[in-house]
Amino acid sequence: MNHVVTGEISTIVDSLIGHTTVLPFGAPYTRFNGRLGPERAVAAGSWPKIRIQAVQHAAEVTGNDVVTAMVAGALRRWLLDRGELPKQSLVAACPITVRGHDHAGADDEHGNMFGLWLCPLGTDVDDPVARLDRIHRSMSEGKQWVGKRGSAASLLTVAGSIAATVVFPLLPFSPKIRTGYNVPISHVPGPRAARFWNGARVDEIYPVSTVYDGQALNVTTCSYADQIGFGYVAGREIVPDIEKLIPLTEQCLTELEAALGVGI
Repeated sequence: MNHVVTGEISTIVDSLIGHTTVLPFGAPYTRFNGRLGPERAVAAGSWPKIRIQAVQHAAEVTGNDVVTAMVAGALRRWLLDRGELPKQSLVAACPITVRGHDHAGADDEHGNMFGLWLCPLGTDVDDPVARLDRIHRSMSEGKQWVGKRGSAASLLTVAGSIAATVVFPLLPFSPKIRTGYNVPISHVPGPRAARFWNGARVDEIYPVSTVYDGQALNVTTCSYADQIGFGYVAGREIVPDIEKLIPLTEQCLTELEAALGVGI
């Protein structure tokens, strides 16, 4: 419990002294935080790892940072085209894995610790490289935070924001107020080598997750062989043209390549 209380105080202090930490209820309300109807929509696409790695090395960030920035850019453009882009940055709930130097406090036999971090997506800035840098700095701070405080403190510290994001839309006449986060973005490592089914090569893998009231859009990526698959899942009435997110994701990667002077 001491770690949780200390974690809450650290979160507030860090946000006030210029760190990228998000305050509780620090995300703007968007349509992604509304109630779901009965229908769902799915869009998926994949990109070569070599393109993502080229941006990763040029910007000196991680591959997950690049993937998150691609999603951030796509959501920014989609909301901007609808005239609904908030002045404040969208916030993503991102799982974090930290490999410790020893097994103390680890969550598995490999010495890994798992946590959850609220990452600002930089959707309030037009520069794709600046957006990527903000995501990288925030996720780096998140890994340090989880490594220092531990998994339990990490999860409990953000539990209030997560609960409110999901519960508020269930209340009668729920007000459209600030929320804990806008969208979960998770990265799942898949098979490194190609897989086959009855002799046929599996060309691509697309991850499909789930959505809830208050969390009406979910984004998951999955690495597979030399590709990274993206899966967007949403309520149909929330994102009626979800298929547009695929070319917008490509557009964001192209912008990063051009800005950093890389490309195939």
